[in-house]
Amino acid sequence: MPGVGKSVSASPKTSVFNGKSSKESIYRNEEEQEDVVSHKCIVLSEDSEAINGIRIKVMEVLNLFRKLLAEHMKERRAKAKIKNGATASGYVLTAMSLRRRHKWLNTSKRLGHVPGVEVGDEFYCRAELNVIGLHHQFYQGIDYMEKDGKIYATSIVDSGIYDNDMKSSDSLIYVGQGGNPRVRNKTPTDQKLEGGNLALMNSREDRTPVRVIRRFKSKKLLCIYDGLYLVDESWQETGEFGMLVFKFVLKRISGQPKLTQGVVNKIEKL
Repeated sequence: MPGVGKSVSASPKTSVFNGKSSKESIYRNEEEQEDVVSHKCIVLSEDSEAINGIRIKVMEVLNLFRKLLAEHMKERRAKAKIKNGATASGYVLTAMSLRRRHKWLNTSKRLGHVPGVEVGDEFYCRAELNVIGLHHQFYQGIDYMEKDGKIYATSIVDSGIYDNDMKSSDSLIYVGQGGNPRVRNKTPTDQKLEGGNLALMNSREDRTPVRVIRRFKSKKLLCIYDGLYLVDESWQETGEFGMLVFKFVLKRISGQPKLTQGVVNKIEKL
């Protein structure tokens, strides 16, 4: 079970972003990427039984969530006489019911992989990511934590709301958060260097890993954990609504398990 039970610490490298519309690039070779994955990892447990135990707990809580969600939707359909599937509020209510019962896992935010979760794992809604601790936001695409007085991105969800671009299986151009009229019909505004945007900028400067969850929507919603990435470049430019947006290039860290061909085929059909 490669990569399970590891957490990556921040390195002290820094860079400066001037907030202007000029493009900046920081390139690192594969040796540095391998250093981030291998040499700077803190191994939480080498015992295979302990790792398998965490993995089993993740599967058990996901099965419990899905069972409770099905029951919730059955009751909802019976009361309202509707046939459609679960709503966003239904997902959140089910997840919060599990939280009140202290069933959530990996509740402390961390950099790096999450114990019990493997590259290629599939999930059927954002709420499931919260329940197992892979991404601690129900609606925000960027999750982050504070470390040594700075905030760093822990995970991002490529949700399709913003104009993101998966350049290849190992590279993603991710648009920062804020100023998007698709979110609650807000008026377009320039994005600010705060919150998740600042966290991604700090992750770029200090070379801390970011978990990437790819989200797809066809007949059913599907989220796939794609592994750890490094923020390689960042800049500002005019976005699709005529306002300034931040853009971040994330590149997949080498040495991680690849998505299986079955998962790749599933993605290509969506």
